[in-house]
Amino acid sequence: MSLFTRIVLPTTRVNLTTSQRICRPFTSSVSRLNNYYPRPRLGSRQQPPNNPYNQHNQYEYYQPPPRIDAGKLALGSIVAGCVGVSAYNYYLETEVRTSFSFKQASKLLQEFQKHFVLSWQKIQDGKYYTILSSTFLHTSAIHLGFDMLALWTIGRGIIILHGIPSFMVLYVGSALAAGVAEYCWWEYKGDRYGSIVGNSGVISGLFGAITCIAPGSWMIFNFVPVKMYIGFTLGVTLSIAGLLGYLGPYDLGHASHLGGAGFGVLWFLATKGRFRRL
Repeated sequence: MSLFTRIVLPTTRVNLTTSQRICRPFTSSVSRLNNYYPRPRLGSRQQPPNNPYNQHNQYEYYQPPPRIDAGKLALGSIVAGCVGVSAYNYYLETEVRTSFSFKQASKLLQEFQKHFVLSWQKIQDGKYYTILSSTFLHTSAIHLGFDMLALWTIGRGIIILHGIPSFMVLYVGSALAAGVAEYCWWEYKGDRYGSIVGNSGVISGLFGAITCIAPGSWMIFNFVPVKMYIGFTLGVTLSIAGLLGYLGPYDLGHASHLGGAGFGVLWFLATKGRFRRL
């Protein structure tokens, strides 16, 4: 064998093998490229089928199963509970006004409100659960609508930023702080007939927390767009003025608003090391 054969032929074989490796994937996948669709990104929990191509050699998109939004489910459960309790209370009040069996309807209404109205006497009787249960009852459709709108809008933001467990701590803690603050105010005034219902104390807690998280964001305060920290300051000022009697003789739960707002600020201070302020 000549020197030329020894040098050239091995090189030719290597080049031929390399060209075959380059051409084979291209030539064997021409029909597939004609009907190619980009493969979608798959999450860690989304597993594609074993054979993503159908009988016509076309790529079939993998449709993952629908996911349940746990945040909307948690908020929706609270909203549904408030609407249900308030609607049943309105039904009983209507029965008292229009039904011929006045005594029976009145007895049912009193028995129902015994478990969903927070008052000084209820705390004295040991019914401490009314601090939480009273947050589900609202006196009117306007009261219910504004509270649920605020709960949904602010609650969704806090759940997205901090998660459901942290939101539930804020929700329950604001309700407890609001009820305790209102009871202490009754004790201070010597009011033995005070009573409150509604979710306003919890909303104040959520309001205080979201203000500390994003103080520079915008909000609607009495149909006027203002900065979040300005709206929170105005709300606290109005609650203090209400406690001092400058807004009339009626007790609209101003102490509960201040108690809930205070807990919202404390909640932020307790979690600010874990989360970044916006």
